[in-house]
Amino acid sequence: MVGSSGEARAADSSQGARGGERGFSAWFHTRAGAAVCIVVLAAIAAWLRFTGLDHDLPHFLNRDGLKVVLQTELMRQGVWDGAGEPRWSQYPHLLARIVSFLGQADHEARRTLAEHIAGASSTWMQIRTVNALAGTLAVPLTYALARHFLDRARAILAAGFVATSMVHIELSIDERPHVLLTTLVILVALMAMRLRRRPDVSTHALAATASGLAMGALHNGIATFLMVATAWWMRAPPRRLTR
Repeated sequence: MVGSSGEARAADSSQGARGGERGFSAWFHTRAGAAVCIVVLAAIAAWLRFTGLDHDLPHFLNRDGLKVVLQTELMRQGVWDGAGEPRWSQYPHLLARIVSFLGQADHEARRTLAEHIAGASSTWMQIRTVNALAGTLAVPLTYALARHFLDRARAILAAGFVATSMVHIELSIDERPHVLLTTLVILVALMAMRLRRRPDVSTHALAATASGLAMGALHNGIATFLMVATAWWMRAPPRRLTR
């Protein structure tokens, strides 16, 4: 009797464990579970990107990132056509334009060595901050895009790949506009899918705006026009009014 009761308790415990595993697995497929996971992944992505954002500054500067820094400084001086500066046109101006609207360091207020170092790094840090924010935003956008093709658990996995991608992290703490373009490409894809399903005026405007921003981030952003054009061509027919 004792042996049989012990075996029964063990069987019940095993079934309970399997039931708990199934319950935990099912939790990933719920809307609340997915929301919690995406928030956690976004927090992890932000931590990986904002930790050490000031690396190498201001002593070792990225020569390629210097182009965006120079564009930003010229825009803050009110220059709209830097034809005399070859680096003015080497990158499109969206990232530099965004940063140019942010506050500028006060050169007269610098007194200590730390203040001088912070001032010398100011514009570089602002550009990196914008890129880090764009890189973090790519996580929930990736989940939203993946949900069009995958269930919630696999869409969470796709967002996790973006959050922890070493290449994506490296470019998110850089001055170049590649991560900003990546985030905008995902946004254009989402808007293009919406345009195909619901071709109303607001969706046309959103898709066109997202594609225009992608073109303003990097030269190859012009390819996003093909997504919008294809979605428009495959758009759902207008609904007919019935009497």
